[in-house]
Amino acid sequence: MKPGEPVTPAPRPGGGPALRRRFGGQSPLACVEVGEALLIYPAGRLDPQAQALAGGVARDPEHTVVVLDLPLDAPAEWWTSVVRLLKRQNEGLRLIFGRQHGNTSPAIAQMLADRLRRPLLAPDGPVTPTAGGVLFVPTDRGAGWLTFRPGVPPRRESRRFPKPRWEPDEENGPWYTSEVSVAEALPAGVWARPMGDDPHDHRQRLVGGLLFRAELLTIVLGCPGAPALPLKEVARLWDALQPAARNAVRFVQYGPVAVPEASGGLGQELADLLRVPVRLCTGLPTGRAGDHSADMYTICEDGSPGWRPFAREFGHVPRPEGGGAAPAAAAPPEIVSHRRPLPGIPETMRGVYQYIYQYAPGAVLEVVRSGLWMRPPEDHGDIGAVRSAPMDPAVPVIWYDAGSRETEQRMRRLAEEARQHLDPLTREVCRVLPAVSGASAAGALSPRALPPAARPARPETPAAAEVRAPARRPGPGPATPDAPAAALRSPVHVAAHSGLGGQVSRHAATALTAVPAQVAEPLPDPHRAIWQAAQAGRHTEAAAMVAAMEEHALRTAGPDSPETRHWLEIRADLARRADDYVRATELCIAVAHALLRHHGPDTPEAGTAVDNAHHCWERVTDPVEFRRIAPDLIALRQAVPGPDDRFLRAARRRLEQLDTRTASSSPVARRA
Repeated sequence: MKPGEPVTPAPRPGGGPALRRRFGGQSPLACVEVGEALLIYPAGRLDPQAQALAGGVARDPEHTVVVLDLPLDAPAEWWTSVVRLLKRQNEGLRLIFGRQHGNTSPAIAQMLADRLRRPLLAPDGPVTPTAGGVLFVPTDRGAGWLTFRPGVPPRRESRRFPKPRWEPDEENGPWYTSEVSVAEALPAGVWARPMGDDPHDHRQRLVGGLLFRAELLTIVLGCPGAPALPLKEVARLWDALQPAARNAVRFVQYGPVAVPEASGGLGQELADLLRVPVRLCTGLPTGRAGDHSADMYTICEDGSPGWRPFAREFGHVPRPEGGGAAPAAAAPPEIVSHRRPLPGIPETMRGVYQYIYQYAPGAVLEVVRSGLWMRPPEDHGDIGAVRSAPMDPAVPVIWYDAGSRETEQRMRRLAEEARQHLDPLTREVCRVLPAVSGASAAGALSPRALPPAARPARPETPAAAEVRAPARRPGPGPATPDAPAAALRSPVHVAAHSGLGGQVSRHAATALTAVPAQVAEPLPDPHRAIWQAAQAGRHTEAAAMVAAMEEHALRTAGPDSPETRHWLEIRADLARRADDYVRATELCIAVAHALLRHHGPDTPEAGTAVDNAHHCWERVTDPVEFRRIAPDLIALRQAVPGPDDRFLRAARRRLEQLDTRTASSSPVARRA
């Protein structure tokens, strides 16, 4: 599934036949409720693409959303049936055409408004479904959403549905163009980029994956592989904004921007240039606003997603304007949005420029630009260097204080322990590095400037060690390659063992099968390919790659090995990212059982696995599955208690509430 592609809900049970009867038993049309919309289509010909379109549409609180999936040459009596059905809707109407009708869409919408004798909303061009159910009409494909009224010309309402608060009244083309750059509309905001070849792939990534927020205007700057965007072009875009929209702006650096080398970075340069406080995101916001899928990922040099930053948004204020030759010192940037680094640890204080979490007695874990910082609670003279260390979009870092030998050993141990509690995909690319005392510049603490050997070793996998051919079973007949080893090289086998249907992409198959199993040469590291597939929404592809690696670990290291458990953890994380919380809970429980068998209940990893299972279980919406999983999870909670018993109490309380609701809604209870 690609970023922004909606999960298609099935037609509501019972909805199809009931709505079909509205047309009459012999009608050639059918109508079903899909998600937040009605879908009207030729009876017996439900198109999956039209169903996906209807299922992904955002809710409209003021209108009934109707997807009309009828052919261009539909008979006149079909439209008469549509008019009869729509007359029965008490709310306003928002129409979406499931098939491309070209220039006839406005004429059809006007015809329906005239025959219904009521206004309705419809686009005058093809709509582009995007992340979060937003329907966007690109500027080169139409004027946007129009209100059609009986007997009068249509009036433009918006370019996006839902309409954001920041959308300009007129948006009939690029926000601006110059000789060197262009600012084009996106569903979530606007993209300022240099002139040049059409960046189709990057546009698709931003249209389909960039988080839409009705209250925030996202301004994306630059394009990977293109020349640096001059800062004066950003000022030109700023001048084109409506004054009321400027407070809603969040900047995202997607490609190169021409910032002076000796400056305080892009955020500070923007604040100084525009003379207003600015907010700069540390990555690309993704997902659906208002739910658990909303997230952020750093942006690698080629535009691909990196890791989930802990510090998500920085605030910068302009330097004071002075008359001296040297510019005034800039105030340190403030972290204005962050994510909790680890589950279950309390936030102890919020400073002006920092977030600090109590991690252990005599140790705190602080969120910084480049990742995290494990240090004693007392501030010391090197805090500025660590907090301003630049972010590597490909590598998160946990710094540890190295002020003295005694402190260094303990802080390193705690930092390594904290790394083990990160989600599997972040853990795989994270480095634990010393914050050297006396560092006078942020560059001294750049992750890129430190030796690769400082990166912690991961469990041995085919990516990090030789691929050894498993021993053949003794038996008559000529020796043949081991069947599982040969099967590992088959994309069909990979997909089958992932538990998911569909084909694996050529890139994924190549990453997994490039070297025969009997050849003692390392395979390409699969973690980055898995991560990129997961962040792009290609969950089937990511799961297939992990399934193949887990199978190899089972054959070469055994079912209870750290290698096999490593891939089981990643499977759980992928299930969570795909919103399959039943599967994610089951896999986290399996990880916890494996850790209990080999390390006992006191290992921190077991507690983390149970915490993860609990968080996933709380998001299971199916009451049958919720109740089925509960006994195993509660048993684990009793075996691996947390810092206190609040999780166990919460699990039992929610189960009791579910049992109470179920009992009160049963036919026996209602009769009583």
